[in-house]
Amino acid sequence: MGIGGISAGGNLAGLVAAHARDSGLALDHQVLEVPGVSLHIDQDDSYRRFSALSDVGDLSELRTAYLGTPGPLDTADPAHPWTESARITHLTGLPPTLRLTAEFDPLREGGERYAARLAPAGVPTRSWRVPGHLHGSLSITGTSETARAGQRHVIDFPRTRAHRTAANPPS
Repeated sequence: MGIGGISAGGNLAGLVAAHARDSGLALDHQVLEVPGVSLHIDQDDSYRRFSALSDVGDLSELRTAYLGTPGPLDTADPAHPWTESARITHLTGLPPTLRLTAEFDPLREGGERYAARLAPAGVPTRSWRVPGHLHGSLSITGTSETARAGQRHVIDFPRTRAHRTAANPPS
């Protein structure tokens, strides 16, 4: 069994994968599409450059909607220890990961930084920055070959994992 999510759902998928690991449950994989792994993207160059192209919106409103509390989020706030995948410190033992980001996505840097931290922790990771796309545009598979390619990655990753597991069942 695997887990996946798009945008804020990618953040939640990363958090659930870490909770599953900490609870002794083994997930086979995680798929993170244009993941919003941090509530502090306003500090990223990709946010400054591409936020006008996206519907990501005002971060204070996003934080309020996500946390149910107004105002800025203090990264050291103990009331919110499990709000951002980017804040997971222990990455060893997380499931193999597919991470897709979009070239012109304000969330791009956070997702790419998170994926870059997985490999040194021993987590097999496949990453692809989909060229020419905005946040949320990977769903336009009817008109975009690169969106279709992204969706093929999303479909093939768990399928490849399933074939590997079927060929080499755990002993």
